[in-house]
Amino acid sequence: MAYVVHSPKTHFSDAFKALKSLYYQKDLCDVILKTEDAQFHAHKVVLVACCRYFAAMFRSGMEESQKSEVILHDVDPVALKCVLELFYTGHVTIKSDNVQSLLSAASLFQIDHLVSACLSFLKQQLSPSNCLGIKSFAGLHSCQFLVEAAERYSLARFTEVTCENEFLELTFEEVSSLTSNNKLNINSEDEVFDAIKNWILHDKSSRIIHLTSLLSNVRMSQLSPSVLVDKILRNDLIQNDIQCRNLIDDILIYTHVLTDRKHLLPSSQLQKRMSISEDGVIYVVGGLGCTENSVYSVERFDIHDGAWYISEPMDIQRSRVGVAELEGKIYVFGGYDGTINRLSVVECYDIQTEKWSSCSPMLTCRSAMGVAVLGDQIFIIGGYDGIHSLNSVEVYSVPDDKWTMAPPLLTNRSAPGAAVVNGCIYVMGGHDGLSIFSSVERYDPELQQWVFVANMNSQRCRLGVTAAVGKIFSIGGYDGHQCLDSVECYDPATNVWQLLPKMIYHRSRVAAVTVGNQIYAIGGYNGVSNMSSIEVYDIQREEWSVGPPMRKHYGAVGVAVIT
Repeated sequence: MAYVVHSPKTHFSDAFKALKSLYYQKDLCDVILKTEDAQFHAHKVVLVACCRYFAAMFRSGMEESQKSEVILHDVDPVALKCVLELFYTGHVTIKSDNVQSLLSAASLFQIDHLVSACLSFLKQQLSPSNCLGIKSFAGLHSCQFLVEAAERYSLARFTEVTCENEFLELTFEEVSSLTSNNKLNINSEDEVFDAIKNWILHDKSSRIIHLTSLLSNVRMSQLSPSVLVDKILRNDLIQNDIQCRNLIDDILIYTHVLTDRKHLLPSSQLQKRMSISEDGVIYVVGGLGCTENSVYSVERFDIHDGAWYISEPMDIQRSRVGVAELEGKIYVFGGYDGTINRLSVVECYDIQTEKWSSCSPMLTCRSAMGVAVLGDQIFIIGGYDGIHSLNSVEVYSVPDDKWTMAPPLLTNRSAPGAAVVNGCIYVMGGHDGLSIFSSVERYDPELQQWVFVANMNSQRCRLGVTAAVGKIFSIGGYDGHQCLDSVECYDPATNVWQLLPKMIYHRSRVAAVTVGNQIYAIGGYNGVSNMSSIEVYDIQREEWSVGPPMRKHYGAVGVAVIT
């Protein structure tokens, strides 16, 4: 018997469009979800299909299954609205001002992919002003990986963190735990003393009783006698506390006079801190080899070891790729295969299994694109298709392995840079085949539109861009006349670009990534030859230094970092 299977491609999307319309019109709804301040009409079948929590509620004979109104306690109405938008539209906008309530709701409703997206967003937003609060919030929700990430960040950025209000509001136990940690990244122990002093002065009457205990966390045996006497012993807080004065006297005597009795000091006083920056591993993917050919190779730089190691190669040789990291996996997009082809191929590397796998290809072949991560979505922005510079933007949904189009850029941009700050995407520089740009565009995912913001000081394409401390750093590139060594920093709060110290070398086709308080500028082209060298910028000290060169790569690489 002859037959044909009819499977219209738009069936599911059309069905959900209709459901979305019914939701917005409150048509055929059979349940009202009530919070303390709001109520929302919905369809039980949609709730059950999208959420294990509601499936258990409406299908297991619970009392609520027979009711047309369900009261949800301790659920933020704005978060509930976002969750319902996700059920009916397939997307939700995660922002700094809704992520905590959204994570709480996602945890309650057992929406694992939304929990994961919120955690990834919070990790991307870590800064000196919020890392302690995020650590505390993550602990309340048993999100151990975020607790650990926030703790590593606070240790690596200790001096900056202690200048923020969150530090001043910590409990005694929290301050003691932080200041006694062996992994504090500090230049000198007097930074620990300054932090303790400021914390006590913030509420002196109730905190002065903790001075002696906290002072013992300062490893004063490693300070010079002049610092001990002039900065610490003569401080008003210390002068008025006999126990503190005795502790400092002992350290001065045993460390600088009766040195043969140094062992009588507490062991914690004698142990040096590790004083390392935030640990991480930088992966360098694809790019050019020593003969300027596109390569398969992958190598990784272990920041703790200070050494490069070879990793499993990709299946396809390519340079000028887009790269992103999400939840311990590295995604590599498109690129140039070294012949005439721009690619749409996407590969994923699992750090745990050390295996590559294929993902759904992009909708457009492109190389030299910008890449940005928002939640569990990866935005591929602009680039070059072999004929034209592009303004198109496509979005990869990692959980679904599917692509959709986003609003296009206002300008066609090949070889731009991209970064995410405060939940918005910033794209800067690049060229359209005729002109090189200094202009910058910002994408607001809630409004789903691009707008221009302040121009960079210099026009640049093939630049490296990375975000750190809530700001964006544009590094090197090509201005149409020469490869650049200049660096500038954009503050979204003021909409102003500021010039920073120049790199040691001129670099275009440079890749950039942030780990802790350091920015890595990797590879590039200096106008004469491709480069395997890297440079490291210390954000606190505002200084560049040279790092160990790559083993197999010579520029036009993609980079990602795993922390």
